[in-house]
Amino acid sequence: MQGHGGSSPFSVSVLVRAMAPWLARAARLAIEPQPTRSLRALRPVDRRMRRLRFYRAGQACKVRPDKPLEESILKTFLKRAVPAGLRRYAAEKKRSRARAALRRIAARGVEVATVIDVGASDGRWSVQTMDYFPDADYLLIEANPVHRTALEEFCAARRNARFELAAASDIDGEVAFDGSDPFGGAADPQRTEATLRARAVRLDSLCQADGKHAGPYFLKLDTHGYEVPILNGSEHILANASLVVIEVYVFRLSSDALLFDEMVALMREKGFGVVDMSDPLWRPGDGCFWQMDIYFEPLSAPVFRRQTYS
Repeated sequence: MQGHGGSSPFSVSVLVRAMAPWLARAARLAIEPQPTRSLRALRPVDRRMRRLRFYRAGQACKVRPDKPLEESILKTFLKRAVPAGLRRYAAEKKRSRARAALRRIAARGVEVATVIDVGASDGRWSVQTMDYFPDADYLLIEANPVHRTALEEFCAARRNARFELAAASDIDGEVAFDGSDPFGGAADPQRTEATLRARAVRLDSLCQADGKHAGPYFLKLDTHGYEVPILNGSEHILANASLVVIEVYVFRLSSDALLFDEMVALMREKGFGVVDMSDPLWRPGDGCFWQMDIYFEPLSAPVFRRQTYS
């Protein structure tokens, strides 16, 4: 955790080292079979860790290949131990977190009837956004089939949500998609040896076809450099959008990807200006600034009528 005064001593790495013996035991319980003991017979803490063995890859345990197993287990444990309301309050107090940005935007009274979550993965972004726009309909778009089961469960538990297993694009058809990273996949029409071929849909076609999703729209793109084709296929959505959030990058992910300043300029041409940001990320190797989420509102929005700081 970084603050204005430097690094806090209560970082995750310090906690991991302090709890190393417990974490090692927890890791063994998570990955080693124990056929002689039933789940009911285990102590509560052991039951919690034993269940990690049955979680889907990349889902509840949140274990990722770039994160140590012990750190993933500790974060999962802390997340479950702290009440949801307290976690939300803590996140909103950190000005650079997504929850803080969503709270600021919702407090201004931005109207949203439909949230379109492109690059939805397992629905984790939508579930927190529902705290700030609870009355909106949610349309989750995800191309990687590894998330199908999680999305089916997510939408089954929420009457105002549905999903499409597809890649948003500027065409209705098929597109190459690299799904090797469950949380970092990207469409790439130029790629001939992609992990899979994904169904491609224009967001305009999708929303106009069923007639169930009306504006004002809140469009979110977490698409790792494939933003321009998606925006080109979303002219109707953008014309009726009250809010757009795009994950932007400082380094060029592909030959067709835009840098963050180029994305800001493109959105300006489309009639949108920057109103907020969240979740800045620095790459670990050299500490260079890597990405952030930028929030756009139409230039006709009331927020742009005032040009002063106060």
